Amino acid sequence: MKNFRNLIPAALSGVLGGLAWQHSSLALLMWIALVPFFYSLFGHPRSRLSAWLYGFFFGFVYYGIYFCALWALYPMDWLGITPGVSFLTILCGVIFFSFIQAFWLGMVSALTVLAKPGLLRQPLAAACLWVLAEFFQSLSPLGFTGAQIGVSQYLFPAMIQGASLFGALFVSFIIVLCQSLLASSLLVYCRQRSEFSARGVLSLALALLVFFLNLAAGYSKLAVTTGSHSPTVKTAIVQGGLSSTRIWDAEYLAFCSKQYETLTLQAGRSHPKIIVWPETAVPIQWVADGDLDLMMRELADKTQAQILAGAFYQNYNSILVIDPDHQVLQLYHKQRLAPFGEFLPFKEFLEPLLSWLEGGKASYFTLSAGSPLPLLQTDAGPTGSLICFEGIFSDLARGQVLAGAESLVISTNDSWFDGTAFQPSLLGQAVFRAVENNRYVVRASSTGISALIDEHGRILSRLPSGSSGTLSGEITPRQQLTFFTQYGNVLIFACAGLYALLFLNKSHQ
Repeated sequence: MKNFRNLIPAALSGVLGGLAWQHSSLALLMWIALVPFFYSLFGHPRSRLSAWLYGFFFGFVYYGIYFCALWALYPMDWLGITPGVSFLTILCGVIFFSFIQAFWLGMVSALTVLAKPGLLRQPLAAACLWVLAEFFQSLSPLGFTGAQIGVSQYLFPAMIQGASLFGALFVSFIIVLCQSLLASSLLVYCRQRSEFSARGVLSLALALLVFFLNLAAGYSKLAVTTGSHSPTVKTAIVQGGLSSTRIWDAEYLAFCSKQYETLTLQAGRSHPKIIVWPETAVPIQWVADGDLDLMMRELADKTQAQILAGAFYQNYNSILVIDPDHQVLQLYHKQRLAPFGEFLPFKEFLEPLLSWLEGGKASYFTLSAGSPLPLLQTDAGPTGSLICFEGIFSDLARGQVLAGAESLVISTNDSWFDGTAFQPSLLGQAVFRAVENNRYVVRASSTGISALIDEHGRILSRLPSGSSGTLSGEITPRQQLTFFTQYGNVLIFACAGLYALLFLNKSHQ
């Protein structure tokens, strides 16, 4: 019973953190969600194993709530499996991904307790280790960064401008440091209620100082106008509002084609230079002189706009560019595929385990990954492109900007997860790619959330989830590089070095 009670703060923090993703009005919960977790971690002696279990339990609750979005896939009838098999598949998926992500938060907890208690030592250790954990979560074929706690603040531009220096992980660092300092202050108060010591006051003051310095720096950056010599480019987004969870029979595919034809002509009335479609907008293979190719070329001619369209090309998930004047076809093939959606990771080991999927559906994971290709040449200058899952990886966007991209396009299909936490979190990732690289981002999503985002991460306009329509606005090609774009994740090395110093400092005392 005592051991169970010791897990209550971790469960509370996990629930609060998970709720922060469920609706935009709850996002600020992330600034207090971790206080119970760190209060108990700092205040109760634990072995390394029990500390790991404590952190793992928090992570499992937090990610369990976040990955409940996978239930939007039920009943997975487009795969031809029964509801019972679908239920077990999704349940295993929620547990599996939550377990993998929670493992690293267990490491945060276990290694934090190795740092000697002090005014700054444990809070700094916790913040450094959290950054390292979120970085390691992005590695391997199963890497996933969608639930980074810093990204939860994407609706508050002033809070996230530090990402232009050190990336999205820096915002996570600030949030964790503030809350671990608050937890340290609260711990002192609860132990010494009759005399709130100088240490408690100082911890509280430091937490507030970090929070308001970050906020002030963000507002200062937003107030500075950094001009660009490039003219603005009128851009339109087409959001078809068509779900991929429907069976792709001939009738539905014909309806998809008609929907995108109608909306593209509607978007053309505002005379954009570029019209962007979502990922695999019309889910059929593009072939030269095929129906989809002819329709796209006709639309490009009628609208006199370049069309950037997500489509299947051979065995790739691609973005095609159709130019209205020269009929030039350009291609980008998705490089980082979504595990279990577009490829089967560790296929040699996992395919036998998945053989219970009815009809041998494990063979469904068949797409090929592309290799880096030249940037798309558009009327917005050299343009970097990302497809769906790729948008959550900062290194892919950074690499394209280093190669000369003056704007970024994200073509995505989030219809699998309509109305879930996945949709705003993926939009948040697009916001951070804009801030990190000082680039406008055009995000076209099949059922939402489509958006035009400026170089500071401000959402200029959007189309809500579950709707269809068009969105138009102006983007400005930019050439200036941020510190993050030039130097990458130096924060990783800084955090690793700082934690090593804190650990060595304890060892020599």
